[in-house]
Amino acid sequence: MNNNSRFPTKINLIVRAVVGVYLLYLSYGLYHDRGVGDIQPVPLALIIAAFTIIGVGLIVYSGYLFLKGKYAGGPADIEVEENEQSAQQMDDSTLDFKDAEEAVFTEVEEIPEALQPDESGSDEENKGDE
Repeated sequence: MNNNSRFPTKINLIVRAVVGVYLLYLSYGLYHDRGVGDIQPVPLALIIAAFTIIGVGLIVYSGYLFLKGKYAGGPADIEVEENEQSAQQMDDSTLDFKDAEEAVFTEVEEIPEALQPDESGSDEENKGDE
């Protein structure tokens, strides 16, 4: 497993979801006991709305990341690791153009007969007919 992963760990996603559930619990408790305390209704409504939105957001986002496998060691992280490794291998295995040119020219020692020009001059005769 890559410790420098750009994705959160699985336990991190679970903790986020639990925090989201706790915020929803607090939101429900504040709403249920809204008439008991000395707090004004507008600030209480804003706090309840904020806790609810943040709690639902944490649960949904953590669930999305978990289902898509976007956590450290998950399918998406393994795919990213493989892509980074193959890119690194490609960088390491780049050829020097001089070496490639020498390799090409040393392998071709002679030109095959089919590619050699005709010595009879038939190409010049065909050009003259045009």
